[in-house]
Amino acid sequence: MKKDFDRPDKPQPDTCPNAGDHEAVRHMTQADLSDRWKVSPRTLERWRATGKGPCWLKLCGRVVYRLADVRSFEERHLHGSQGD
Repeated sequence: MKKDFDRPDKPQPDTCPNAGDHEAVRHMTQADLSDRWKVSPRTLERWRATGKGPCWLKLCGRVVYRLADVRSFEERHLHGSQGD
């Protein structure tokens, strides 16, 4: 009996061709980011709906944020003196 992934007429599972060429991507859940920024999860939901806040992904039915995107968003919104 052939499995679906052995059949050429069936879509093949996604693969990452450069899986060994990059570091593992770290993700944060909505709860993680809510704790980090001391904002309610509802605020993050509203920001997603209005296009504000950091980029996010929906993986396996869950919203997650890449740590690199969160840090980038924080850097872009940094205010204050950068002097010595």
